[in-house]
Amino acid sequence: MNRKKEHGVSEVVGVLLMLTVTILLVSSVAIIMNNSVETTEKPITANVVATDIDDGNVILELISGDSFSLDMISIRLGIREESDKSIILKGDSFEAYTGSRIISLGDRFKILGENNGTTVKIENFLVSKGEHLMYTMYDSEGKPISSGEILVA
Repeated sequence: MNRKKEHGVSEVVGVLLMLTVTILLVSSVAIIMNNSVETTEKPITANVVATDIDDGNVILELISGDSFSLDMISIRLGIREESDKSIILKGDSFEAYTGSRIISLGDRFKILGENNGTTVKIENFLVSKGEHLMYTMYDSEGKPISSGEILVA
């Protein structure tokens, strides 16, 4: 009779070992899958306003929201009076007044351009005096951050 009792114990131990191994495998797979999911950065929330156009440069100021790097944004420019014209600018087209590429609350930066008398030229994009320059700033994922317009005087 002792053999039957011992035989039953080994079956229970075997089932418990198989259950333990299964639980360990399932939890290992769950951990691996959880770690493989990419985490996305928190989107930039900022209110950037064009304050002036000085010698062809469009001056923008961060008046509220998160700090950001000029290398993390792009800006689409358009003309309100001519909706078919637009240009998208990135990194090298912007310059901060602080010398840093990081823009913090209250900092100003500029979109580099030149004044040609009756027009403002930003790269190959021309805006005539009296027209409204529209701008939309996007983060590195293409999500809009801020937009507005300024009269070219």
